[in-house]
Amino acid sequence: MAFRPFASELEAAPEIGAIADAQNPELIDSMLDEAGFTELTRTGKGLLTARQHYTEMSTSERELWEKFFTRHVSRERYTGNLLPAEGLAMAVQAARLNVFDRVEVWSEPAGTVNEELLVGVVGSYDTARYFKIAQWGDCDEADLSTPASLRRRLRRQNRWYAHKRRNHWPLTTPGGIVAAALAVAGTGAYLWFGHWWLFLVALPVVMFINAALSDEPRGRDEIPMAVAFVSFVLLALGGIGWGLYGLYGDHTKDVTVCQVYSVPDVYNTKSDVTGWKIRTATQRYDLSPGWYFGRHYDSTRDAARLIHAGDTVRITYHGIGDPDITAVKSSAASLPACGN
Repeated sequence: MAFRPFASELEAAPEIGAIADAQNPELIDSMLDEAGFTELTRTGKGLLTARQHYTEMSTSERELWEKFFTRHVSRERYTGNLLPAEGLAMAVQAARLNVFDRVEVWSEPAGTVNEELLVGVVGSYDTARYFKIAQWGDCDEADLSTPASLRRRLRRQNRWYAHKRRNHWPLTTPGGIVAAALAVAGTGAYLWFGHWWLFLVALPVVMFINAALSDEPRGRDEIPMAVAFVSFVLLALGGIGWGLYGLYGDHTKDVTVCQVYSVPDVYNTKSDVTGWKIRTATQRYDLSPGWYFGRHYDSTRDAARLIHAGDTVRITYHGIGDPDITAVKSSAASLPACGN
């Protein structure tokens, strides 16, 4: 315990004998009473005796032990492992000194070994002082917990939680499973119905479900990170789905044919024509083998002969760029003619 005097006159400095008396348990109570520390008189003798015989825990050390040794029971209610011979002898001696207001056994419920710490307490509430009396466990003496080993464990634990908060993947939690299900359902609804707003509805639902179902320790930034991750997943799925739908999904619409024409193959000099196209007012399309007016054609030349400029037809197509038409049938839709 550190001490710094502020007496500036010789008369205010204590005598050498008085300092020695202040360290005598038999005189400490009377000296405290004379100094006016009335409340401290009750615990003064016990506190001084305990400090002479045992190691007092500072506030920071006590809090460190309590982070791991969370189970505290009085010695009267202790039912754990039998104390080793040395520990039992020390407990008996502590009882004979009669300096502690209570004696507790601290243990770590989640520990890998049974380890106990015998703690004596002088005072109560805010004035309580804690002293280590003995420690024992089902391990070698070198493996018993110390403040240094507990600090190392705490640092590793803090790093693990910090890493988990920074790299939290919602798919490892129950809420994340729901998020994945919503992502799949949203993608399916998007591809099937074309309702892109379903993704925006899924975002807040995922956020609250993930928060409600996850019981792990979380930081304030974990929910926004979960939302950001799920948003990224949904957007990625939407982009992939949109691309796949454009490439392989069948689209159907009514169009007015403005032109039917052939396209020369500039890469194949032995062929005069590589394929046939039709042009509408807004888009060009490639003719591919498929069903044209109820009959399947493998030759696009033959299929092109069935389509004439000015016809209103219903086409089925897929792909990007100049989409491939795979089916054509008549349509009764009222569409403007080309150039109108």
